[in-house]
Amino acid sequence: MTTSNPQSLIVFSSSAFKQSVRALRLWWLFLPLVLALLFAAVKWLSDDEYEARTVLAPSEERSGGLTDMSAGLTGLAGLAGFDLGGGKINDTQMAVEVLKSRSFLYGFIERHELMPYLVTDGTAEELEQSWRGYNELRERLAIEYDRAKGIVTLQLTYTDPVLAATWLTVMVNDINVYMRERERERVNQQITYLTNKADEIQQADVRESLYRLLQEQYNRAMLVEVNDDYVFETIDPAVPPHQPTGFSAMVWLVIGALLGLFAMVVVTLLRSYVRSNP
Repeated sequence: MTTSNPQSLIVFSSSAFKQSVRALRLWWLFLPLVLALLFAAVKWLSDDEYEARTVLAPSEERSGGLTDMSAGLTGLAGLAGFDLGGGKINDTQMAVEVLKSRSFLYGFIERHELMPYLVTDGTAEELEQSWRGYNELRERLAIEYDRAKGIVTLQLTYTDPVLAATWLTVMVNDINVYMRERERERVNQQITYLTNKADEIQQADVRESLYRLLQEQYNRAMLVEVNDDYVFETIDPAVPPHQPTGFSAMVWLVIGALLGLFAMVVVTLLRSYVRSNP
């Protein structure tokens, strides 16, 4: 039967803990108070940020319209023996990726002159560096696409609630214009292509199919022109938020005090352990 070595046992003495508490009694008051005031002061001195939010419905989720016509055109073109580029990515997915892209956000910043608002501490030379504005805007912008519900949510955080809501509204308008122009250009290219093919081909049945395709493309071009909400329809428009994001200064005061108390518990336990196990 073996006996344990008394020197190998870890001893913790309650009397040593009480002595440590008495020795550090001023720190028990000082550290929580300092951390509480520090956390509250940082929150108080920092600018409040507000989060604007808008909820969008992809226009292609609605029955009829351009999506159904596109499917019909692809099938009709297949029967005629032509490839109009049916595509494997829908307009909503494309628009979401465009919203995240550098080219779109660079253009968005330049068109609406947002650099002074995004790079507030920059020099005159730094205000010309678009990448800084892009990085700042990209960090403040959150894009969520719920494919199951067919809902796209945009959130933008900024120190001015009115600007945050305004930028979101303008961004939705810009992406609709961008995707609309993109579709208009593509339809015009297909009309030109089909018109040239119809002039070249002599077979009556193929020419008839091409003319049907052309008619559908003209109908598609007309829908593009009259549809302002080409890719996104606004369900819940962005409004200036009334409450800032994050915790208030009072909550940070409590958090700082609790962290200070926790730190003192750890320090006191370590001190009492060292005194109990020299």
